[in-house]
Amino acid sequence: MIIVHIEECFHPSYGYQVQNFCRHHSPEHRIHVITGAGMRGNVVKVEPAQLARLDADFSEETGAAIHRLPISWQWHHKMWLKGLHAKLEELKPDVIYVHALEYLSLPRVLFRGWDRRCVVVTDSHDLPTASFHKHLRRAYRFVAQDWCVRQINRRRITCYYTALPVTENMRNYGIDEALQKDLPIGTTMKSFYRDLPAREVLRKEWGAGPSDAVLLYTGKHDEDKSPHLFYQAVSSLGALPQDKLLVVSVGAQDSAYFEKICQPVLLRLREQGIKVLVSPAIPSTKLREYYSAADIGVFPCRNTLSCLDAMACGLPTVMQDDATNRDRLQVGGLVYEEGNLAGLTGRIRELLENPHQRESLGRNGIADMRQRYDYGAIVARLESELAAAVDKHTANAGTGGKQGNAQVPD
Repeated sequence: MIIVHIEECFHPSYGYQVQNFCRHHSPEHRIHVITGAGMRGNVVKVEPAQLARLDADFSEETGAAIHRLPISWQWHHKMWLKGLHAKLEELKPDVIYVHALEYLSLPRVLFRGWDRRCVVVTDSHDLPTASFHKHLRRAYRFVAQDWCVRQINRRRITCYYTALPVTENMRNYGIDEALQKDLPIGTTMKSFYRDLPAREVLRKEWGAGPSDAVLLYTGKHDEDKSPHLFYQAVSSLGALPQDKLLVVSVGAQDSAYFEKICQPVLLRLREQGIKVLVSPAIPSTKLREYYSAADIGVFPCRNTLSCLDAMACGLPTVMQDDATNRDRLQVGGLVYEEGNLAGLTGRIRELLENPHQRESLGRNGIADMRQRYDYGAIVARLESELAAAVDKHTANAGTGGKQGNAQVPD
């Protein structure tokens, strides 16, 4: 089975869902990723030569082929990929998985009728994070929510959702409930686990003693993720029983946001005697060492996949309260009311003052990740469903029946 993923913005070192579909696929299937020739905006900056090396390493590791197409037009994550249909003709896919219906490639795939030739599936991202240029928003929503959704319903295109709140977006779009199917974002338990030797080495490198507390943030430093809220909360903690606090922060930086919003708070933390270590983005596979070495992980704004990897390493996690985070953190972390800085500070203080609670959350988080979010099992299920849909599509064509998209079976 030839499976083509269309992911307009793809970085092989990141731990997103498509990357994990590539890492965990069955050797029986051939996996291709069609993506843009560059990355986005002013946060992720990668030179073409470096990106080519990363792609080659990723392909060697996973067996997945990456095809980078020229970008005719781009806004944030959305890219118009030049030569998309010619590349699909060349690859002759059995399945086209377009990530996601809010982006630019799915309307193009449906307009060309690829669902009559092979199985086409998609997924949904929540519309606020897919916000568009204000002058083009009306046209964008017409394509994404009106024309595209009508085609999804009429042609019976399966739409995956990564968490229950996404189904609300699908209902708002008008997608038939029968077409909605669960496909949770997960974690790789073989890569993310409690690494005690790495914990000892890294804490020594950081200068953290046995009774010191390491607070960790991993992710982009931009307005969307707002790590400055984490720094502000730590600055508000006051006296604590720990010998010392360390704040470790890892991730790509929007330089304007970081210098204007983050730097003043980080300076204040240092003036309070709190050690601060800031690192640029590192390969996702190395994050296991950071999650294992830290005592509390804090992701202060929005949803992030990093929380799953962190909890797989036994790191208790604090995030803002919404339906997705409550579900993911139900036994491995704590949530605080969105926008309530005092609430975030209180959750961090609660964990700092209760090492037994941290141990319990860490232990339960590992068990929950293994039971509900292990990518090995998630991808095996997906490929089994896609293979059944391909068989149905082929049978319809072979018997002279109406050849159209075969919905993924329940």
